[in-house]
Amino acid sequence: MATEVTPREIPGLIDEIPMLAALATRARGTTIFREVGELRVKESDRLGLIAENIRRLGGHAEVQGDDLHVEGTNLVPAGTVHTEADHRIAMAFAVLGTVPGARVRVDNMACAAVSFPGFPAMLKAIRGR
Repeated sequence: MATEVTPREIPGLIDEIPMLAALATRARGTTIFREVGELRVKESDRLGLIAENIRRLGGHAEVQGDDLHVEGTNLVPAGTVHTEADHRIAMAFAVLGTVPGARVRVDNMACAAVSFPGFPAMLKAIRGR
């Protein structure tokens, strides 16, 4: 079920927004992350990359001012994710790639080692591959 993440909640979640937004693509309805403009000045323009990559995989996402709107869908994600070497983008979309039938390619999984060395191997182990 979609939700609205309020400005009051954002400071404690700022690093998790890429993952939450990727997962919001699987929710019913539109999830809105309010006042997440800070994501523009992380290791990359995360705000733009999140929306762009959701669209690359066949989903619907839009930045409106400092808010991110992510529409849930039943479509199976497929396409190539551009990370701009951002570890959180790589990990978030790699997890989205575990949706049954997904065909998600992350252009730079090695960058995940910045915050989680061994992430690709751990994700494969969880998936049983």
